[in-house]
Amino acid sequence: MTRPEPEKREPPAQKPVRLPNELKRLDRSVTYLLHRADQLATGYFREEMGALGLTRARFTALLALARTPGLNQKQLAIATGIDTSTLTELIRRLEEQKLIARKRQDGSRRGYALLLTASGKRKLKNARASAAMADRRIMTPIDKADRRTLLECLMTLNEILKTHEKQERAAIAAGATSRHKTRRASLRRS
Repeated sequence: MTRPEPEKREPPAQKPVRLPNELKRLDRSVTYLLHRADQLATGYFREEMGALGLTRARFTALLALARTPGLNQKQLAIATGIDTSTLTELIRRLEEQKLIARKRQDGSRRGYALLLTASGKRKLKNARASAAMADRRIMTPIDKADRRTLLECLMTLNEILKTHEKQERAAIAAGATSRHKTRRASLRRS
C-alpha cells in the first residue's frame, strides 16, 4: 500500500511592511536595528582584530588596495565609502605603520598611487582570517538557509542606498534647494 504524497504547502503570504509616519517602537525601526547589529558586529570585529591592531576602516582600506593596487586617495574613498577627511588621517597612519606606500602617479604633480608594502600584504593576510572569523561569529547562529538571504538583503540595501544617495546629490546639483527638502519630497511619494 502506497502512502499518499504529502500535501505541498505554499509559504504564507507576507504582508507588506507599512512605513510609519512616526516611530513608536525601536524593535520596528530599521535605523535602530541596523545600528544595533553594527554595534554587535563591530564588537566581534574588534575582538578578532585586536592582536593585529587594525580598525575596520584600516582593514577595509588595505583590502581595497589589495584588490586594486595603485588607487589614489579619491578612488580609495569611493571604493571603501570612507569619507575623504577620515581617509587622509587613515592613510597617514597606514604609512607610519609601513603598511602602505605612496608612489607619484605618472603625469600628475599632486596625485599619488597608494600601494601595499610587503609588510602590509603580510598584515592583510593575517587580518583576512580574523575578519572571516568575525563574520562566522555573526552568521553561525543564523539558520544556514537564511544566511544567503541575509547577505543578499544587505548587499541589495547597500546598492539601493548608494544609488539613492547619488540621485539625491544629482537633484541638489540640478537646483533643488537642500538635501533635506529633496529627501522629504521623495519620501512623500513612497
